[in-house]
Amino acid sequence: MPINQLGLASPAIRPPQPFLLTMTNELNQIVFVYGSLKQGQRLHHAIQGQQFLGNSTTCPDYALYDCGDYPALVKVAANGESVKGELYRVDSNCLQNLDNIECVDEGLYCRKPVDLLPRDDEDDSSDIVWAWFYLQSIDGLRRCGNQWP
Repeated sequence: MPINQLGLASPAIRPPQPFLLTMTNELNQIVFVYGSLKQGQRLHHAIQGQQFLGNSTTCPDYALYDCGDYPALVKVAANGESVKGELYRVDSNCLQNLDNIECVDEGLYCRKPVDLLPRDDEDDSSDIVWAWFYLQSIDGLRRCGNQWP
């Protein structure tokens, strides 16, 4: 054992070990997609292979705007609509990839829980459902109604 400054034996001090965050491939997160990730849309390939849970609709607290190649979902205080979309159970690798596609790190979208209307075939309503919310200005954008395109 090494001797410390007081002349006492002290246990060897080890350098801190790196903390490793392990990403599992378990299907453990539910996401609501409402635009270019839906079936038949140009980015659906990013969610293929994940578990499709069915169609779903948000509570009437949201607005959907047309950004051209993609839509923008925002939560609104008044005049909201029930936006139509699809639910998927995805693994953590897919979730990270979807964050990249939605430019979360760049501040275009953020992933937050979304409120959905109950579905008849719903097993467990306690699961958090994630959606990507637009963070840029909606000035000059046209509202899409309850679905895009």
